[in-house]
Amino acid sequence: MAYSMHKIDNDIDKISEKLNVGGDILGRYWPRETNYVKEDYKTIPFPFKEIPAPKFEMTVNWNLDDLVCYMQTWSAVKRFSTEKKFNPLSLIMEELERLWGKHDKRKVVKWDINLRVGKIQS
Repeated sequence: MAYSMHKIDNDIDKISEKLNVGGDILGRYWPRETNYVKEDYKTIPFPFKEIPAPKFEMTVNWNLDDLVCYMQTWSAVKRFSTEKKFNPLSLIMEELERLWGKHDKRKVVKWDINLRVGKIQS
């Protein structure tokens, strides 16, 4: 089980993609295995008989500071900061703030929950 990149709205999602695996800013700073998450686990070796799984979604109602605090926890942000000696989120903050509006404004933030279910073949 894993969750995908958060979704907010089309414009903010474009900024998020710059931070995602393969993105312009953090793309190479994510652990290699994170590609499996981005690919919804469809490319991970799976030696089981696959069972269709229901779709799940996680939703929160966050302000901008909540979102930024969450992104600060990412391993890719920490790796980038250590290597480059500055916070990569500073590269997107001005545009993110413009699109978001007031910091205390709340927006719905969603993640798709991805899982792959299988059983041992007999």
